[in-house]
Amino acid sequence: IAALREQELDRQIHREKIAELIRLNVEDSISAQMTLTADEQQNYLNQIFQRTYGSPQGLSKEEVRLKLLDEIRIEDRDLKELAEQRAYNIRNLLLEEGLLAAEQIKLNPVFETTTSRFQSSRVELRFSR
Repeated sequence: IAALREQELDRQIHREKIAELIRLNVEDSISAQMTLTADEQQNYLNQIFQRTYGSPQGLSKEEVRLKLLDEIRIEDRDLKELAEQRAYNIRNLLLEEGLLAAEQIKLNPVFETTTSRFQSSRVELRFSR
């Protein structure tokens, strides 16, 4: 969950940068691979913090980041997407390494129910011989 929160905060920081570039009428410099300096990242973190809580004065850079991360909510759908991506990554690795053939691997979505033996799982990965 921590990685998902970090990912979401990074998206928020990049949205701040894009909004600033649009305000400055330099949309042409918007790039999917946009790199931000540490100072830029902190500036955008402070802007996000300011809108949410007020002035970050008196807080360290790490405290600002941790406070923002703590407020990011991860939904079940986010966890489901992460589980599916991990299962596909495992499947692809097994295929690339030649450890299993495609017909030997089956990915099944798991719907959490009280009768499911996979109650804490979101994806079932099955292998056959």
